[in-house]
Amino acid sequence: MKAFILSCVTVLFYSVIATGQSKSLTKLQSQVQGAIEKGHPASVFIANYDPQTKRPSSGRFSGVVIDGEGRILTAAHACSPEKYYQVTFPDGKQYVARGLGSISRLDVAIMKITEAGKWPYAEMGWSSSLKVNEPVVSIAYPGSFIPQREVIRLGYVAQLDAQRGRRFRSTCLMEPGDSGGPVFDLYGRVVGLHSSIDNSLENNYEIPVDFYRKYWTALQKPVAYKDLPSEDVISADPLLAGKADIGDMKLIAEGIPKLETKMEAAAFKIISGDTLSGKTILGTLISLDGIKSKDDILGKSYLLSKNSMVAADPKVDLGKGRLISAKIVHRDLQSDLVLLELGVKLKKGIKIGKIPTDTLTFKDLGALLISPQPDNEGEWSGVSTQRFDLKGMYSAGYLGAGVEIKDARLVLSMVAPNSPASLAKLEVGGQIVSVNGLSLGDPESFVKAVQKNQPDDILKLVVMKSDKVDTLAIKLGKRPMIASNHIAEKFTDGKSERRDGFANAFVHDAKLKPTECGGPVFDIYGKFMGINMARYSRTSSIAVTVAEIRKFIEGCDVEN
Repeated sequence: MKAFILSCVTVLFYSVIATGQSKSLTKLQSQVQGAIEKGHPASVFIANYDPQTKRPSSGRFSGVVIDGEGRILTAAHACSPEKYYQVTFPDGKQYVARGLGSISRLDVAIMKITEAGKWPYAEMGWSSSLKVNEPVVSIAYPGSFIPQREVIRLGYVAQLDAQRGRRFRSTCLMEPGDSGGPVFDLYGRVVGLHSSIDNSLENNYEIPVDFYRKYWTALQKPVAYKDLPSEDVISADPLLAGKADIGDMKLIAEGIPKLETKMEAAAFKIISGDTLSGKTILGTLISLDGIKSKDDILGKSYLLSKNSMVAADPKVDLGKGRLISAKIVHRDLQSDLVLLELGVKLKKGIKIGKIPTDTLTFKDLGALLISPQPDNEGEWSGVSTQRFDLKGMYSAGYLGAGVEIKDARLVLSMVAPNSPASLAKLEVGGQIVSVNGLSLGDPESFVKAVQKNQPDDILKLVVMKSDKVDTLAIKLGKRPMIASNHIAEKFTDGKSERRDGFANAFVHDAKLKPTECGGPVFDIYGKFMGINMARYSRTSSIAVTVAEIRKFIEGCDVEN
């Protein structure tokens, strides 16, 4: 699949790809986006639900509505008969569902929305008609995003008869929270449901939708089957003959020459520290024409990169062993962007000032992307979300304290050991009078007030306990990395240390390493889409759009 997308890349900056290549890619992209349009309204987020308190509780997973009566396919390891669940549609509307039948041996389960209505639904397909290298699309709700966010991934069928015939294997990335999320063929039909993963990013195991067809009658009863129940007769896929219209990724790849190297002209490796052991990151060659005065930028070239990965006195690798020093022009902690000035004039650069303000709307979901690498093959991906602001949960300043409402007061409910809150001798039960001069009335406001700050910022707290009022100035720290033995945390090279707190961001599913961020992202027509900022999780990489880049550049002083 990587070879396929690498072969699809265009010449740099809005060039037009050859006619045959353009038709193949345009057709594939159109089919992917058509499948998303059909499947998206029915792809739901599910949480455990307490009917007594009428509130959701722990347990987050995914599912898909497959008929107008509100039946939902999901995974048995997340759903149990007779239990209740809160179902959230992509438009934000929420309903209660009740678990029906489940077969743990096959990991299949069904639930049904309890109230009457006409629900958006996706058509069930036939997993028996899948073929190796057939493109597929998944839509699910990875648990790494809070609040929940539907995230699209592109991939292909890698193996039909995996795990003793109980799964098929796809390359659509998966992580906790995605369980039960639908996998669609390019007709927009559900052909599988997310089940499990192993260490390799290429190994994502899907429940064949034919299991739901085969045991449909039995699954309508709220029974947890230990043995396989009676089978129904499954009809043949009526669209099987038309499957020839669905491309084979290997065949597509063989017919398209590799053009990724032409996009590499915009990507350079930046080295901070020792050239052998120092940390590296990519930079994006940009032109400031149309944004800054021509007199200020005359004879200069600029790289844009990820600030937290660029130390003092960086060097830029121009290729063939040629290293040059770069001057840091401007850093911004909030956006995590840095602008570097090179000591030589390079001919090419992305003309940020001539690119229209981006929007990234629903119609852009599934658009094919390429992230070029100067030394290696680039990474292919697809647009996974619309543009949004990714709040700084992991990268924000860390206090190490929790609060709750008690007797109409906002009081400390938790103080983490060895945290800035603990070192400042905050105690459980103390009332929070104000944060940075603001009076707060609820825990959510407290969290937002703290997360507005960066590590090393000073947080001013007024706290009262036993009628004694203390005014404290607490230096915030970095949020400690929580060790996890979950297999989803063990992917190659792991997450970026600074992976959130980005405005005007979007998600795509490139398998980037943290050291491969800072470089450009293009669509299949060579249009510049943004800069890679972080590997966020097993399923997601984060890029920021031209809107955020222009905002940063406009705030830079590039005068001599």
